[in-house]
Amino acid sequence: KIHLPPRPYNERKCTDLLFLGLFIFYWIGMAIIGAVGFNSGNPARLIYGSDSFGNTCGDEKGIKADQKYIIFPRLEQDLDVQIFGSTIDLNPFDVDFFRLCAAECPKTGDMICTDDAEAIIQEELANNTLVTREELIINCIQSNTAKLFGGNDPNCISTTVAKQCFEIFFDHQSFLFRCFPEFVYNVSLVAAETGCLEFRNTTVLGGKIIQSCEKFKQVTKVTRVEPPDTSILFGAFNKANRVFERLMGDMIKASEVILGIGLGVAGLVGLLYIGSLRCYIGCMVWSSVLSTILLSLTITLFCYFKAGILTANDVNAVSARVDDVLSGIDSFFGTDLSSEQEAVANLLSNGTDVLIDEGEELPSFIDQSDKFANGFKYTAYLFTGITIFIAVLIFLLRTRINRSIEFFKEASRAVKSNPTILLVPPVSICVSLLVLFYWISATVYISSAAELDNSTISGKFLGSLNISLDGEITTQKKFIAPDYTTIFNIYLLLGFFWTMSFVNGMSLMTIAGVVAKWYWSGSPRDYRSPGGLPIMRSFMTTAAYHLGTIAFGSIMISLSIFIRYMAGFFQARFNKSHNSCVRTILMSLKCCLRCAENCIKFISRNSYIITVLYGTPFCQSARMAFSAIATNIAQVATITFLGDIIVRFGQLFITFTSAFVALAIFDGGPAFSVG
Repeated sequence: KIHLPPRPYNERKCTDLLFLGLFIFYWIGMAIIGAVGFNSGNPARLIYGSDSFGNTCGDEKGIKADQKYIIFPRLEQDLDVQIFGSTIDLNPFDVDFFRLCAAECPKTGDMICTDDAEAIIQEELANNTLVTREELIINCIQSNTAKLFGGNDPNCISTTVAKQCFEIFFDHQSFLFRCFPEFVYNVSLVAAETGCLEFRNTTVLGGKIIQSCEKFKQVTKVTRVEPPDTSILFGAFNKANRVFERLMGDMIKASEVILGIGLGVAGLVGLLYIGSLRCYIGCMVWSSVLSTILLSLTITLFCYFKAGILTANDVNAVSARVDDVLSGIDSFFGTDLSSEQEAVANLLSNGTDVLIDEGEELPSFIDQSDKFANGFKYTAYLFTGITIFIAVLIFLLRTRINRSIEFFKEASRAVKSNPTILLVPPVSICVSLLVLFYWISATVYISSAAELDNSTISGKFLGSLNISLDGEITTQKKFIAPDYTTIFNIYLLLGFFWTMSFVNGMSLMTIAGVVAKWYWSGSPRDYRSPGGLPIMRSFMTTAAYHLGTIAFGSIMISLSIFIRYMAGFFQARFNKSHNSCVRTILMSLKCCLRCAENCIKFISRNSYIITVLYGTPFCQSARMAFSAIATNIAQVATITFLGDIIVRFGQLFITFTSAFVALAIFDGGPAFSVG
């Protein structure tokens, strides 16, 4: 029965060993996959990329160790041939661009060549010291009659140098170690056309007349230098690069403040909030409940104003009615009002003086919406029902809310008696970070395990577009991921979800064991008699007997999360589809999967608690937990609802407090006034 005290430690047995074995076996598979990835993968291929000749840029073991950047020297030609010259609908991001490794991003006027062309150039420069490298390349590219290299090829335009050297016409900026052309965008003031259009004479003290400008005209000239319109990706890359630079610049500049506020201010406010819950739990609960009603009421009134149902005249009528009532109260009591009562009456009278003058408009943010008035109307009706429902529900459950407050007080006493419980979340976070680090590392190495493959650029449209590409360059080498990469990544992802759920379950069961032992102990001496700290005793008991139960519950949670993520993946794929029925089905499926995931998490959490109390397997614990919840559904719902409100209110309080402190620092600090 649920009300019996916990089963003693010496009477417990190991539970759900089959799932513990499955969890260990699964992790052996993850270790093998990680070993395969670490052995065959090369993260430099993902970070720095590779050129069109199969060389990994920035690879310390390769020939391009000092060249970490990738250049796309013939971006225009590749787009022309593969996008505009193709009869199929090809995504611009699927184009096989010609790539070269470089030590830095080039500037305007630089000459970029392949290794073969560079070797020929250096050989010629050794024999001819009268020309520079740039002159040599330009003469070869632009002059069909140039005779270089000892006269071996009188038509230089067909040589390797002419075809595998490229002149750079724009400054390039790096974005994730990829060099892209940068727009030249300048805004300058046209002084000759800029000035005041209308003046006003103002007489100041002493009779002096000062002339001030009333209307000012400013003319600016915008200069843009960019590739032609055929470069589809040029603008996208350039825009992404600018946004990335601004974001990273701001992050680096404010990193110390962000870390200080995130760790210091947020942690301090969180501790103060927890302390206030311990001391003023009743006040905090009712404040959170009333704040929820007030928030819902505010949203409702806002929607009524935006829909045009409520106007300034309605506000005047309500305000005037309240003033009449207060005036009647004042005339009824006359001079018999005490000083305190009179002060309250004056305060109420002044507080309701919100009459809007004739012709005065409401604030612009609550003006009636012309475009979405109908939508705001139905939203207002919906939130009216929600507000009434919440108010009636809270009124009916007021007794249970007070009883729930007693439960919260008991929980706070448990934490006060067992302060080591507060160590469990930080330890759990550290373990989770280790799991996350391993998953990211294994996934990166597996994803970078690839084989070289030759990719041929179709020359079908080269003649019609008047584009001349060297045959040696039209066959590019690129890395192709093996067939097992996707399967291994899915295996690692599911293992990551399972392990994270396992760590959370371990933390929950450890805390539940401490609280259960404290609650059922007859005295502090009996409570601490098993030996050592209660938190360590609970952890050891969980590790010795109930890891299988945690593995059982966590695999169910992880499968629900995994299926929901797969549904989201397919939903993103089908979002481009014009079939509204398919999109609706996928959205409904994702919503149902989210509900199922929350239900599984709720049942699993309570099953862990039952397992801690009675040492029963997961299925039996789930049945007992479900029975207990069904018997006390109203009280459980009330506690869950209040707990969620308190948690969300605390999150908002910590977030807004930290944001306010950050805003004060950024707004007042001279270091952040520019940039």
